[in-house]
Amino acid sequence: MRGNGDKVTELCSPENNKKIETGFLKRAFCIETSLLAFHRSIIASLKSENFTGFSTSEVTSVDDNVGEFELLNVLGRCGPIDNSRSVVKEVKFPVGVPEKKFGLFFDRDSWTQDDFFVPEGTTRIFVTPRVKEFLESGFPNVFKIRDTSTVQNYGIE
Repeated sequence: MRGNGDKVTELCSPENNKKIETGFLKRAFCIETSLLAFHRSIIASLKSENFTGFSTSEVTSVDDNVGEFELLNVLGRCGPIDNSRSVVKEVKFPVGVPEKKFGLFFDRDSWTQDDFFVPEGTTRIFVTPRVKEFLESGFPNVFKIRDTSTVQNYGIE
């Protein structure tokens, strides 16, 4: 178990809408992209904060400006998304399906306990609350980071 003291709000059970214990990581957040390229100064900041679950690769190109960026390779993992835990909600659209399923949940025992991690079978990047707070406070309006319980689950009908 990591000892960095992340304490976060609990998830709600879709069955009874009561709070349930999900282990050390009680809430995860999803960065709405599957590929991240950061300026080297941001990479240095991530490393100085001792975030886990990633490595970096240099970006090479004929464009001289690209050399100042690095790809973030997410190494942390968790098991597959548990579709049975997604919650059905009515969505108001002029046309289309009136109900959508929300929530990307996973088995906490399958999580490698890294700050950056990817659920098995997806390209979605999940982060801990500590990473979310760091990115939003240091780089406002750059990343779209959402609570995984509010993300639409496209994996099920």
